[in-house]
Amino acid sequence: MSEDFTSFLRNAKDEITEEWRKAIIDNYPKESSRFFLDIKDRFANPIGWTLEETLPKLFDIALSGEIDEEQARKVLEPFVQIRAVQNATPAEAVNFALLLKKVYRKAVLDKIDSPETAARLLEFESAIDKLYSLTWEIYLERKTLLEQIRASEKMKIYGKMLDRLNRKYDALEFKEREL
Repeated sequence: MSEDFTSFLRNAKDEITEEWRKAIIDNYPKESSRFFLDIKDRFANPIGWTLEETLPKLFDIALSGEIDEEQARKVLEPFVQIRAVQNATPAEAVNFALLLKKVYRKAVLDKIDSPETAARLLEFESAIDKLYSLTWEIYLERKTLLEQIRASEKMKIYGKMLDRLNRKYDALEFKEREL
């Protein structure tokens, strides 16, 4: 039955990932969510496109049971990068991984009919939890990088300002010596 359950999830992948995408997009303002669902262009709608590309791959990774961290990072990073620069709380930024549990549970609720199926369900949920942990890790790395970039830019701005002030006062000092 465990293999039947895995087959069921594999067959329901498109439906589950579409519901997952809608659940994620529902966390955005209404105007944005309509745009994310309708526009399929990568450059006009990077969030919608990234979800379209990322979610089926994440589903497959979770379904495999064995999380290859390097592969999972490659798949997670594009969307987590977007979430890191948005004005969302950290919890809002990474909760998309947990939304998969909510969505797929609705699809499988009546399919749990044996201990083997329940065990497979728990394996799948454990894989989702690992993806969630990895999402946090990537998110924190991206936020740290963003803060380092911001700090570096501020230092450059203040450094240029100090250079201008130093030149101005050096010029004034030179004039005073001449007098």
